[in-house]
Amino acid sequence: MSAALMSLPFHWERALRGTPSGGCFLSGDPLWTAAAFRQAVVDSRAALSLLRGRGAPVGVVGFSLGGVLAHILMALEPVDLGVSVIAGGDVAGIVWESPLTQAYRRAMEARGMTRSKLAALWAAGNPTSYAGRSQAHRLLMLNARYDLLLPRKFTEELWQTHGQPPIRWLPAGHRTAFLFGRTLVEEILAMIGPSVAGGASRRTRRKYTLQ
Repeated sequence: MSAALMSLPFHWERALRGTPSGGCFLSGDPLWTAAAFRQAVVDSRAALSLLRGRGAPVGVVGFSLGGVLAHILMALEPVDLGVSVIAGGDVAGIVWESPLTQAYRRAMEARGMTRSKLAALWAAGNPTSYAGRSQAHRLLMLNARYDLLLPRKFTEELWQTHGQPPIRWLPAGHRTAFLFGRTLVEEILAMIGPSVAGGASRRTRRKYTLQ
């Protein structure tokens, strides 16, 4: 199996000097964020094209912002499967309503931005609007029940638009979801399939439902 680990714009080694990973992706300037997201889509599509050229099935797995990106890629690229982890839809709605992104909202409001204007500006990056065009044969959503960054309604809206695919709710928040790393890995490997997952797919897996 071939795999590519993507570093999104302003993340990891692509972070600006002296800034934390991901710290400059979301900004009080909505045009800056839109450009960063566009670059993330371009980079990811190039990576998928490279992997697809090897003739093997291709899937996409994304965490947080990467999960939002994964949903968009499922609509734009002929992937065989997709997994999103602690991700939601309607990025404009998330930034506008999440209690953890209010500093960005205030900065945008100071520039004359409103919720409706932001939704229009970021429409191309709203995965919910793409859900009906998903090309993924299999889709799994792994989310955190106590996620303060992603208001649950935006995840449920995305889930509904996708036709209610399998979804698991971890008893965790956005950051503490990674404490369930073993569970996440086992769920992802089981989605990929027994031939790749090996013993992981045969273990008894705890199910988290939409409740």
